[in-house]
Amino acid sequence: MQRLFLAIQPPPDIVERLTDLQWGVSRARWTSPDHLHVTVRFIGEVRHDEAATIRRTLDGVVGAPFSMRLGGVGHFPPRGRAKSLWAGVRSDDDLASLFAMRRHVDTALLSIGLARDGRKFAPHITLARLGHTPESQIVDWLSGRALFNSPSFEVNELVLMRSILRQEGSEYHVVARIPLLEKP
Repeated sequence: MQRLFLAIQPPPDIVERLTDLQWGVSRARWTSPDHLHVTVRFIGEVRHDEAATIRRTLDGVVGAPFSMRLGGVGHFPPRGRAKSLWAGVRSDDDLASLFAMRRHVDTALLSIGLARDGRKFAPHITLARLGHTPESQIVDWLSGRALFNSPSFEVNELVLMRSILRQEGSEYHVVARIPLLEKP
């Protein structure tokens, strides 16, 4: 069995800007730079043969390249004790393109019998997981980074990732890179 998800990986210059945000909170487990991504669709546990079918199904189905910009920070859950810190996807155009791509992905995965992901889609990049961090540090971190914005970057592929859960944190491996293509 493989635990899969579909993601957008930001380019190195954007990763650098994100890592510049990763300080100032005690007991934070900061996401390593090579793990920073926007989850487009969590797929879950599948057999190896299903992974190959998923790859073939998504190839060429997911839509055209688009530009994305990151901006703003927040925490999950939005109420109660924060468990993670994140950077968000910025503008309405970015969100519209991303949500359209997500619908294409869902349609393709439904066509091969995979269930729809029932969770609300909230595009973001997880920057840290939190332990029992003092609330004052979280408030300071959020207010000090509230104006975070990245330049636009081109999204021209999705990455099918395998996640292996380990006690020290998840380990990610690229299963496939799926180019986004203009429809003929």
